[in-house]
Amino acid sequence: MSKPFDATLKQLLDTFAIDWVGWLSTRIGLPPNINVDPLDVDLSTVQLSADKVFRLQPPARGLLHIEPQSSWDGNLPSRLLLYNSLLFERYEEPVFTVAVLLRRQAHSPGITGELVRCHEDGREYLRFRYSVIRVWELSAEELISGRIGAMPLALLTDDAFGSLSEWVNRMDRRLTSEKVPEETRKLLLTSS
Repeated sequence: MSKPFDATLKQLLDTFAIDWVGWLSTRIGLPPNINVDPLDVDLSTVQLSADKVFRLQPPARGLLHIEPQSSWDGNLPSRLLLYNSLLFERYEEPVFTVAVLLRRQAHSPGITGELVRCHEDGREYLRFRYSVIRVWELSAEELISGRIGAMPLALLTDDAFGSLSEWVNRMDRRLTSEKVPEETRKLLLTSS
């Protein structure tokens, strides 16, 4: 949790699991309005910890692994493959892996949604697919009017750039009008 966005994003993922899963589900091909059970994922046998993993409930089946990323990590696709493999090995269920790139600094040409490994002669021996969400490319309007747990992401979009106070005020008005409990309102605004 030493990275600047980790603690905040993990808290939002814990507190608003259903919102995050609902927001991501339509983007990665899962049924809308699925329920999940959070898993306490400790991959400590290899000194790794995936950011957040949920067990999907019927009609969906498997695990949803969400890996928010705020800065460049040249090993992200390989790390996602490793987490995916370890999670499958531990839970024996299909794993949907999603890289949520929070800022442009997290993006690189190597983050394509697919990792392909080949032998020296060019023959492919492994193909791993994962989903990529580039938050800055999303619609701030969609995030502000969508599920409340993902609302803070609106401020990371290109749409919100240059008018952050306006978007924060819109968030606050929505939270107030929907009578969101004060503790939850403060958490969302502070996270933003």
